[in-house]
Amino acid sequence: QSVISVKFLFSRTLGYYFLRTYFPLTIIVMCSWVSFWLVKTQYGGEIVARVGLGITCCLAVVTIGFIGDTKLKVPYATALDVFVIICFAFVFLALVEYAFIH
Repeated sequence: QSVISVKFLFSRTLGYYFLRTYFPLTIIVMCSWVSFWLVKTQYGGEIVARVGLGITCCLAVVTIGFIGDTKLKVPYATALDVFVIICFAFVFLALVEYAFIH
């Protein structure tokens, strides 16, 4: 009885994905939380800042997460896709939260 065994070892450097997707999206989500710290003024000057910051962060997440062509084309959702959707939800809900409070 003969047995042959083959062992494959694959490795992937994750630095590319951290520098191009994970790190920028995390920074954008944290920047969207700055709108919670803006103080309400008598003349409503913070309204433009909050809405502008929220829309800019939403567009940045869409650009980095959904429009980037560097992702693999697979028919199922990857962990990167889930992370992008969660980041978009955080940024969009920060914008929607202001609409409910105001």
